[in-house]
This record gives sequence, structure tokens and C-alpha cells, in this order.
Amino acid sequence: MKLDFKTIIREPMLHFLVVGAGLFALFGALNSEEEAPPNRILITSGQIEQLESAFTRTWTRAPTAQERDLLISEHIRDEVFYREALNLGLDMGDSVIRRRLRQKMEFVLEDVSAATPPREEDLKTFLDQNPERFQLEPQIAFEHVYLNPDKHSDIETDAADILARLNAGEDATQLGDVLMLPASYDLQSVSIFDRAFGNGFSNGLMSVSEGAWAGPVRSGFGWHLVFVRKKVEGRLPDLADMREKVVQEWQHDRKIALEEETYQALLSRYEVVFEPSVEASDP
Repeated sequence: MKLDFKTIIREPMLHFLVVGAGLFALFGALNSEEEAPPNRILITSGQIEQLESAFTRTWTRAPTAQERDLLISEHIRDEVFYREALNLGLDMGDSVIRRRLRQKMEFVLEDVSAATPPREEDLKTFLDQNPERFQLEPQIAFEHVYLNPDKHSDIETDAADILARLNAGEDATQLGDVLMLPASYDLQSVSIFDRAFGNGFSNGLMSVSEGAWAGPVRSGFGWHLVFVRKKVEGRLPDLADMREKVVQEWQHDRKIALEEETYQALLSRYEVVFEPSVEASDP
């Protein structure tokens, strides 16, 4: 069987193992000195630089000599209590510590996911397979004349009469009833009009042909005679039109997939056993 090298090097699990090995090697390099006795706390120049850098980022200035000594003292205090807590087993069974360690593992996976940028074909395929996440909404520009149902006992007759007058050229601003919404809208996404007029209003608008008064179209307020100036149908954009968003969504899905693949691979190294009285579930 012929192995596809390009496919192999893009495998998420391989990336995780490579990064993990790199972290392990880095940890070994940073701790290459002879192992210190358990009761010795070694303060390195690198640790002091990290403390000073953190102080500078917070206060936008370097620490004074006194502040530097205090930073080191607090670091030593942290280390003493940390080691004693481990000796007492206080890390065991602590949900906060467990959750924090899990988060650190997930951060490693995020770095792995971001390490390999998507190929052009990856993004095109992702866009085609997830059209609902990138679909551009229909847009519409229109004018309307509002008919308050409380003021029209025969809405069909009144609407037909006003519609004929509108198509005969009468001024739309002089017809209809008062509504505390604009009478004219420029081209906007249909969801905006559903929020303003009520769900489903945009469906009625999109069913109207351009260039003539028509209706009535129902809204949450009553009825409307509408003049559609322009309609733009919804569409799936080209990759070039929203590349940044597609990359973000691709990386998000890749991270989730990588996390699940890694978890399943790690889980396979363990035997999960339930007590007889416990109902088993899928881990």
C-alpha cells in the first residue's frame, strides 16, 4: 500500500504528538540541571525575568529593587505552599484543579490546531459543506402604506381602493394610517424587517414583484400596501468575499475534531470500570 506523505503530515493526531514531544523536550532542556533535593527551591534567572516581565505588563514600568525582592519572596511562598499541598495530596479529588489541568490540555490542542493553516481546497470544501453558516440573507428596499385593522371594518375593500389610488400616482404619504415606523426603507437584510414588523413579514415582501404597489402584506401591526424598489436574493458568497470568517469557522471545527480525536486516542489507553451498582455509560 502506498502511503500519502502529504496526508500523513496533516493528520491532527500526528501534530499533537509532535507538539507534545516538543514540549517534553523543552521541559527537559529547562530542567537539565541535576535534580535538586526535594527540600531545595531553586530560583533561576529565567524565573526572575518572568516575574519582572509580568510586573511590567501590569504596571507598564519595571519593578523597583524593593518590588523585585517582594516578587521573589511571593514566588518562594507560592512554591512552598504548592509543594506542601502536593505532599498532603490536596490536588487529589479537587474539581477546580482537575478542570484547570484539562483546560491546559485543551490550550495545547488549540496551539496544534492553529499551527497548520488551512489549504485553499480545505476552505472551499468547508464552505460548500456548510452553506447555512455563510449564507448571505436576502435584502430588500421598499415603501409601505399602513392600514390599521381597528380603523377598517372591510380591510379587503379599503386596501383595494387605496392600492388603485397608489398605482394611479397618488402621494403615498397622504394615504393610510399612522405607524411609528419609517414609511420607506433602503436596501437592508430581511431579518431586520422581521424584527421591526414581526416574524414572517419579510416573506410577504419577497413575494412582491418590483416596481409596482401591491399587497396587502400582513405584519404584527396589521396590513401594509408595499412598493418594492429592489430585491436581492440570498446567496452563498464566494470564498474571497468572506475568507476570514471561513478560516475562523474552519479552525473552530478543526479544534473540536482534534480534541475529540485526541481524547479517544488517550481514552483507549485506559480501562474504565464501573462498580456493579453503577449504571455504565459511554465515556
